[in-house]
This record gives sequence, C-alpha cells and structure tokens, in this order.
Amino acid sequence: MKKALKIASLLGLILVALLASNLVSAAKKQVPEYVGSQACLGCHADRWSSWAGSHHGTMVLPINDPSDIPGYDKATEEQKEELRKADYVISGGRFVAKDHETGKLSFLKFEWHHDEGYWAEYDDAGVVWQDRCMGCHVTGSPKAGLGNEPTEFGIGCEACHGAGRDHITSKGDPSKITLNVSSDVCGQCHNSGYTRDGNRWVYGYRPADKLLELDGIVPKPIDPNATPNLGHHKTYGEWMVSGHGQKAINDLKANDHASGACLECHTQEGKEAADHDETITLDKNAEYAAISCVTCHRPHGLGLAMDEKNLCATCHNASLAEGTTVKPGSTPHHPTKEFFQGWGAAGGITSTGNVHKDVTCQECHMQNNNHLMKVIRPDDPNLNEDSADSCMVCHSDASRETRGAYLDMWQEFTSSKIETLRADVTAIEAAVKAGATLTADQKLQLDTAKTNLLYVEADGSMGAHNFDYAAKILAAAQKDLSAVKAAVVK
Repeated sequence: MKKALKIASLLGLILVALLASNLVSAAKKQVPEYVGSQACLGCHADRWSSWAGSHHGTMVLPINDPSDIPGYDKATEEQKEELRKADYVISGGRFVAKDHETGKLSFLKFEWHHDEGYWAEYDDAGVVWQDRCMGCHVTGSPKAGLGNEPTEFGIGCEACHGAGRDHITSKGDPSKITLNVSSDVCGQCHNSGYTRDGNRWVYGYRPADKLLELDGIVPKPIDPNATPNLGHHKTYGEWMVSGHGQKAINDLKANDHASGACLECHTQEGKEAADHDETITLDKNAEYAAISCVTCHRPHGLGLAMDEKNLCATCHNASLAEGTTVKPGSTPHHPTKEFFQGWGAAGGITSTGNVHKDVTCQECHMQNNNHLMKVIRPDDPNLNEDSADSCMVCHSDASRETRGAYLDMWQEFTSSKIETLRADVTAIEAAVKAGATLTADQKLQLDTAKTNLLYVEADGSMGAHNFDYAAKILAAAQKDLSAVKAAVVK
C-alpha cells in the first residue's frame, strides 16, 4: 500500500511538472518574444525609472497634441502648422509624420535645437525615417525598408538585455536574460559605419553576441593617429583603437611585474571586483573584458559613473596618499592626478597650483566627443576651419598658432631638459661603474633625481598638465645631479 502511495505521489509530481511545463509552453506561444520595457517595471523599478528619463528612454516619444511638442511656444505660425502633422518626436528635436497608407514615417521640415532653444529648417526633410535612422532608435527593429513597426519605439531594456519573454515566463531566471557589460552592446548602434547586407545599421545583433563575429559586419577602420572629428556615432570604432579598448589589457599581459591589483584599472572584471570589495588573481592566459563603456558611463541613467572631475583620476593616479611623495629610487606609475594637482614628487618640492585646475580631463582629451581620448592640437593641419581644438573653449581670444606655440614651449622645454638630465645620469652611473663611490647623501640625490625624471615622464603630458610644477621638478633634479656629477665625474 505504502509503495503504491509513493508511486502515485511520484506520478502526481510528474503530472504537475508536465502541466507546469505545458502551461509555460502555452504562455510562450501567447507572449511575444519581445515584451517591451513596461514589463520590466514591476521587478526592476529603480533601474526602470533611471532608464525612463534617460536619452535612451525618451528617444522616440508620441505626439498626441501640441503640448507634446518641445519648443512649440517659440515656433512661428508656419512652423506650428507643419509641426501639427507630427506623430513622433525623435531625440528631442526632430519630427516625423506617418503616411497611413504605407506606414512610412517621414521627417518634417523643421527641427528644434533644444540645447540652444531655437528652431531651424531640417536638411533631411521628407526622408523616410525607417530607411535612414530607425534601426538604432527603436527596440526589436525589422530589416530596413520592410516598413514594419518595431517592437518598441525608443531604446528599451531589451535593446541591451535581449528579448525578455523567457526571463518573465521563468519567473525571473537570470540565465534567461543577457547581462553583458561589453562595449559590443553599445557598439551595435554607436559604431559609425558597421554595416550588414547594405543596411544603414547593424541588423541581427543580439546582446549576447560578439559584434565583430556577426555575419556580414564590415568594420570601418579608424586611424588612432588621425585628427578626431565629430562624425556620427563613431564612438565604438574610436574606443576599439584607443588605450581603453585593447592596449590596457595587452600592456598588462606583457608586463612581468603585473599583479591582480592591476586588473582594477586595466579590465572590466577588475573594476567590478573592486566595486564589490573583492580581489581577483591575474591570469595572463585569461580573456579579460576591456575597459568598456559601462566603466565610465552608467548603463541605465546614461550619466557618468561619477563626477567628471574625479572619473579619470580613479585610475590615472599613482596611488599616493594626499600630501605624500614618491619614494626616491621607485618607479612612479601614471601619476597624472598628483602631477596635475601639483604634488607628489620626491625631495620636498613645493606643491604647485595649476592654472588649469578647474579644467576637466574630458574638456581637453574628449573635444569633439572623441573616444580616442586624444588632445586635438590647435595647430593640427588637418583641422577644418570650424572644428574645435582642445584649447579654444577657454582660449578663443588667442589664435590657433598662439595656442599651439604654448604647447610647443611647454613640451619642448620639458623633453629637452629630461634628455639633458638623463645624459647626466648616464655619466654618473658610468663613473660609478668605473670605480667612483657615492656617499649616502649622493646616492639619495641620484635616486631622487632619477625618480623625479620618471615622475614627469610617467605623467604623460610632457609638462602640459602642469608646466610650473614640471619646471620645479626638473630644476630640483638638475641641482641634485649637478652636485653628484661634480663630485664623481672627472
């Protein structure tokens, strides 16, 4: 009897499991693969709210009456008449109207420049939005030219996390949704020229994919030494050839002195571990994720991960406690933060303020939104007449030649001085090798000077980040080396 009950119970459990399975299968047949961002709100309210007010969340908004049109009160009567045809506003300032026979959405004649607050004629008036832009402005888009509506207007949760049906019908199983922090997710749209089958955008990408392995993708090469220009969403291509893209990882693997602590600033995995107060061990055979978009950008609200004054300095620093100095004889490692602020060099050199103390890294290194992180010199011969350089935002009253001359003066002085002082170091070390002896004080002077030369070099700007401080450091190094050289070099 007991055996029969056990068998019956087991059969009952199997039947329940089968019924549950059938219910899930039936639910899957009823629920579309892409469920829309609204379906995510119930379980992920905080992330949803952050996304909803972001540029992605407001990329495509319906217009039901004139109050939905930004800047409508500043439009002329002619503009208002045209704008009342609009069905959607794209990216906060461009408007499309629907042809109800074909389903096509075409751009209207006027656009709203929301940052500056004025209306202007739109160059692409009459162009069909589905053919020109739609793929990167919606979620679950059809192939270009088919005229079908996407799953969701705007860049929704599933554009970055993949279709949500299986995640929902499995009661939130995390394995049924994509959590990918690779820049490939952003690169599906921010790519400036990756194409497939002649389309204007990447078609067929799923967030779990590796973008460059997608069939038919043709990368548009970007020269890391070229002059950055505004371009249209060139971010991914520039990131790929930047120091953040692959160089940070390759340099780490090539360094014999690297350790797990280096992963925090050289890989996305290391950063995530540090964010959770965890540590990981360096494996030079592992395939690490590069410093990716989400290292610097919040993925949902789309703002920076922290205030822009401190963002770059979280990695570009020598790990010195405030007010301390590098140890004579040591090898400083990217002391950009400390050098910029004017402290940290060995030997008691007076801290030196910086005339550029209120300038952020981004203002100089990301002009024209370049993700090469490259300074655009004012005298770059490849600059267009209307292109911004890295100095003109603050120094527009000076000519490009004058702005370039200052950079030349700072960097040529610094590099020339370092070259001269390195020759002194070589002469002293040759004398020691030949039999000359150094006192403890002379050894300290030599070590201090060598470390300070490395300190200026490791900053990476050849004095441009804080020229006054560079000049003080090099003057102190010259004094130390002259004293030692006079004592041992005959």
